[in-house]
Amino acid sequence: MLRSCSVLVLCFVTGCSLFGRVAVEPVGTSFQRPSNVAAYVSVSDGDQPVTDLLPENFKVYENSQQLSSDETRQTLLTKELVATHQVLLLVDVSGKNDADSADALARAVASFVDTVRRAQPVSVFAFDGGASLHYIADFSKAPDGASADLKALAKFEVGDTSRNLNGAVVSGLKELDNRLSAAHKSIKVGTLVVFTRGPDLAGRVSSVDLAHAIDDTHDEVVALGIADQAGHALADIGKSAVVHAASADALGTAFEEAATKVRDLYGKYYLIAYCSPARSGTRYLKLEVSYRNVKGDEKHGSFSEEFSANGFGPGCNPQALPRFAPKPVAPKEDHSSSSGKATPGTSSDSKPSSPSDDTPVPPPNDDDGNVAPPPDKPGYSR
Repeated sequence: MLRSCSVLVLCFVTGCSLFGRVAVEPVGTSFQRPSNVAAYVSVSDGDQPVTDLLPENFKVYENSQQLSSDETRQTLLTKELVATHQVLLLVDVSGKNDADSADALARAVASFVDTVRRAQPVSVFAFDGGASLHYIADFSKAPDGASADLKALAKFEVGDTSRNLNGAVVSGLKELDNRLSAAHKSIKVGTLVVFTRGPDLAGRVSSVDLAHAIDDTHDEVVALGIADQAGHALADIGKSAVVHAASADALGTAFEEAATKVRDLYGKYYLIAYCSPARSGTRYLKLEVSYRNVKGDEKHGSFSEEFSANGFGPGCNPQALPRFAPKPVAPKEDHSSSSGKATPGTSSDSKPSSPSDDTPVPPPNDDDGNVAPPPDKPGYSR
């Protein structure tokens, strides 16, 4: 019987290192026999996602020595092997709307869904002044393109013409996390997109509680609205990106821009794998990203982590499925307001949450190799 490899992460040196404002954030790392090393990382330049990187943009160092990519067979793997990405869109239907404007909004949302679902599944919910979200539809990933049917949104009848924006965002984050928790893959990244016609009017959830929910979430949050109507609401909500529509007539263009931003947030994630030459002892991994931006400026960023190579040996295949340990979610601090008002949940008549990602690839059924838990940062494995 083979003895289990004792590959332990001794300490987490740093989450990211910034050179030229480039952040390389380790979502999760994996070290397993025979000598496989893998990292799921996000790369950002300031508040801009860095997309379309190639294998040659990544350099690997162990104990300060750069490893030859040819010798380590360094590669970028398909991220869907280990990760579930999910988008949830909240659509403001508050106020009184005529049929033409409702149809225009439904078309804009459908265009957004058609673009985003090429890479990620999308769930659509509506909100008005009521305490609960209203389920509209789920759209599975469709890489080859598909047309989303949003007739249910166009025909939606508003029950409360007020606007429960704060409550909708808090409930939307809970719904998104519920859906992610049902997925079987250990890396789980959620993106909440919020379209609002204006600021919160209902007052069901305070602005303080909303701010705490935004600060505490691991998810990306994108806000979309009409510039002269939303006020400060978009900036308060959109911690990852904000899209301003010039007018109600420009909503279609604004939703297209929002879809592009969501696509770029997805594109900043990379799964890099290689075969370590180490055979024992403590190793200091440094993963560096270098590239030139559109201005021709050289950009750099890296993260470092210490691991044990005891038990490592020959026979590594860099294409092997990495195994990432899911990180337990620590209880969040109670930010309930002094008023004692409860934060509304999702609608009791909403359809139950269910995973909508593709069937995951099961990991090998053995006990060899341990993995490092990812840090407690936005978008990280939970």
